[in-house]
Amino acid sequence: MTNTANSRRKVQMPSNIRKKFAAALVMLLIAAIMLISSTYAWFTLSTAPEVTGITTNVGANGNLEIALLNHTNFTSDAADLGVLTNVGDSMEAASQTIEQANGTWGNLIDLSPVSYGLPNIVLNPSALNITDAATTGSTIGTTMLLAPSYGSDGRVMTVDKQTVTGQAQGTSFTVADDYNGVRAIGVSSGITLRQSSYTNALANITVNMSRARSAAAASLVDNGANLGGLLMKIAAASDPTSVTFTREEVEYILPMLAGLESANDYVLTAAKYAALAYTFSAANTAELTDEQVSTISASALAADRAGLASVTGLVIPASVTAVLNQYDTAAAEIAAANTEYQNLTTGANETKDSYSYSEVNSLINKLINKQYVSVGGVTNPGRNDISELADVAMSGNPVEIVMLPGSGIYADIATNAGNYTAGPMRVPVSYSGLSMTLTVNMNAQGETPILLTEAIQAGQDAGSPGGTGATSIDDTYGYALDFGFRTNASASHLLLQQGGKQRVYNVDGQESQNALTQGQGSYVQFTSTNINTFSIEEMVRLMSALRVVFAEPTISEGVTSYNILGIAAPEVDITVDQGTGAVSYSGEAVGTDGWKVQLAMYNYTAEPVNGNEVKVVLGEKKTGEDALTLCALEQNVGKKITVIVYLDGDVVDNTMVANAETSMNGTLNLQFASDVDLIPMENTDLRNGGNSSTPATPSIPDTISQAQLNTAINTVKSSTAYTGGTEGDALHTAVTTAEAAAAETKDNYKDDLTALGTAYVAAGGTLTDLLP
Repeated sequence: MTNTANSRRKVQMPSNIRKKFAAALVMLLIAAIMLISSTYAWFTLSTAPEVTGITTNVGANGNLEIALLNHTNFTSDAADLGVLTNVGDSMEAASQTIEQANGTWGNLIDLSPVSYGLPNIVLNPSALNITDAATTGSTIGTTMLLAPSYGSDGRVMTVDKQTVTGQAQGTSFTVADDYNGVRAIGVSSGITLRQSSYTNALANITVNMSRARSAAAASLVDNGANLGGLLMKIAAASDPTSVTFTREEVEYILPMLAGLESANDYVLTAAKYAALAYTFSAANTAELTDEQVSTISASALAADRAGLASVTGLVIPASVTAVLNQYDTAAAEIAAANTEYQNLTTGANETKDSYSYSEVNSLINKLINKQYVSVGGVTNPGRNDISELADVAMSGNPVEIVMLPGSGIYADIATNAGNYTAGPMRVPVSYSGLSMTLTVNMNAQGETPILLTEAIQAGQDAGSPGGTGATSIDDTYGYALDFGFRTNASASHLLLQQGGKQRVYNVDGQESQNALTQGQGSYVQFTSTNINTFSIEEMVRLMSALRVVFAEPTISEGVTSYNILGIAAPEVDITVDQGTGAVSYSGEAVGTDGWKVQLAMYNYTAEPVNGNEVKVVLGEKKTGEDALTLCALEQNVGKKITVIVYLDGDVVDNTMVANAETSMNGTLNLQFASDVDLIPMENTDLRNGGNSSTPATPSIPDTISQAQLNTAINTVKSSTAYTGGTEGDALHTAVTTAEAAAAETKDNYKDDLTALGTAYVAAGGTLTDLLP
C-alpha cells in the first residue's frame, strides 16, 4: 500500500460534521428498534260404532331418506337398520341436537358440529387399500387406507403402513373399532391418549415459543420503520418538546401494538401447553380417563387467561406460573398503551389531525425505554457517546441494537420465549445533506433462564405417564362417513346428485322456493390459506388429487370389508392456451381466494404394482344415463354406504402444496337423488317457503374453529347479500374484519363468527347459513 493510501486512511471527517451526523445516526438506531318428518298417520280402531259411504284418501309419500349410522346401525341386519324417526326428532326442534337428528331418517345430515372433529382432520397423501385387481367393484380391506413409510433420506420406502379409524375426543381421535359415523383414518403409535397428549403438549410449547418470537420480530420489521421516522423527527428538532405529529404518524403505532399482542398470545398458548404437559406427566399421579384427558385439553386451550386456573383437573406448576406472571406484565403494558392510543384517537379526538410532543411522548415511552437499550455496545447512549457510536456506525459492520431486560414488551416476550433477532436490515440514513445506508440487527434479550424452557424442563423431568387406556391417532390421512339410505319406491337406484336440487319438493320440474330445503349439490369448495404463496391454480391442481369413494360395507365373522360402488373426484379440467400460455380451469370463483368445483363420477382400474400391492388409477369421467348411479335400492330395505375421502398419493406432489401448516381449507358437500320420480306428501307451508312449525332460534356453538369461520366467510361472499352490495357497506366491512381474524391463530373464533353473522342477518341473510 502506498504512503498516499495510508495517508488517506487517516483522514477523518471534520469534527462538527462527524458529531452532527453521528447524532442523527444514534437517534436513528434507537428509532430502528421499533422497526385467520316422518309422516305419521294415526288410525283409530273402534269395537262397535260404524259409519259407511265416506270416501277416504290416504296421502302417498315418496321418500329417499338418509341417516348417519352408529355402530349398532352399521352392524344391524334389520330392514330399517334399527334407525327410527319419532316426533321431535327434527334438528329444528328445540329439544333436539344436530347430532341426535343426524341419527334418524330424514333428508339432511349436518356434519359441521365440532363434536365430529372434521376440522381437526388433515388430509395427507395415502393410497386406497384395494385387495383385488378388479376393473369395477374392487374390494377395500378393513384397513381402508395405506399410509407411506419414509426413510431417513426423505424418500418414500413403501406405502403399506396400516391405518386405523377413530372417534373424535376433543381435538384428538381415539382409536375405536366399535365406532361408526364420522371416523378419522390415520396411523397410531399404540400409545395411550394421555401419553400422546403429553408428547403433543411438549412439542407445542416449542412451536408456540417460536411463533411468539417470530411475531415479535415481525412487529419490529413490519412497523418499526414508521415509528423510527417519528423518533427521528424528535431527534432532528432543536427543541423536541416543540415537535408536532400528524394523525397518520400517530396511527403507525397501532399495528405495532397488534403485533406485540399476537406475540404475547402465543406465549399464553405455550403456557397452556406447558401446564397440559405437566398435568399429563408422571408427576400427576391422578388416574385420568380418555374423556378426562380430552376434556382437560379442550378446556385449557379454550380458556382465557383468567379462566385457566379454574379448569378442572389442570395442574399448573410453579414454572408455568412464572410464565403466566410475565405474560400478565406484557399484557398490562400492551393494554395500557392501547388505552392511551384510543384516548388520543377516538372520542373527542376522533377528528384530531395533529398532536403535540407532550401528548405522544408518553405512548412512545411505553413502547421502548431507551435507558435499557444498547446500541453498538453502548447502553443508554447519549451525546457523550457520539464519538464511539460514530465509529461503530461507520465501520461497515452491522450495528447491533439490543433491547435489554427491562426495556419493554419486546424484552418481556424474550424472557418468556427466548431471545430473537430482527434483521439484518438495510436502513437508509439522511441528515443535513449527508446520507448512507447502514446494516442493522435488532435483538431482544430477556432475563435468563428462559421461562418457557424451564416449563418444558419441568414436564420432561416429571417423566412420561404410564397407565392404560385407549390409544389415539397420531397422524390423519382421511376420513370415513357411514350412511344409511332407504326408499319406499320400487326398482329405484341411488344417484350422486351433481347440481343443487330441492331436497323435498321438485315435482314435474316445479321446484319449491323454500331456501330451508334447497340442496347445494355435490361439490368441493376450498379457500387458500395464503393466496400469495398458494394460488388458485395450485389449489385447483391439488383438488384433482381428492378422491371420494362410495363403498358398501360387508361384515363376515366380525371382519368388515368394503365393496366399491363408485369413485368421485372434483371435475377439474385445466386448459393452457398455446398462444398466450394463459391457464383456465373448470369451476367457479368464491371471493378472491376460493374455488368451487363440482364432483363427477369416474371410471377406474385397480392395477397390481410391486408384487401384491394394488393401486387405483382414475380413468375418464363417466358419461351416459348411468354416469351418476351408485347402486340399486331395495324397496323399504336400508342400504349401508361408507364414503371414504382421501388424497391420492399417486397424484399429489410437493408442487401442489404451500409451505404452511395447511395449504387450504374448505368444505365437501354431498347430495343424493333417486332415478325414480318421488312424489312427497303435500305440505303447502313447507313447499311455499315457510315451515310447518316455528324452528328453534339458531345459536352459535361455544367453540368455533378457524376452518369453520373461513367456511362462513366463503358462504357470505358467495351470497347475493354480499355480491349485491357495494364496497364499504357494513357486510363488506364485516367480511374484511372476519378475514383478518381468520388469518390470526386463536383458540376460538366464536366472537368473530358472531360479528359476521350479525352483519349478514342485517343484510337479509340467515344465521343458519353460517352455522357449523
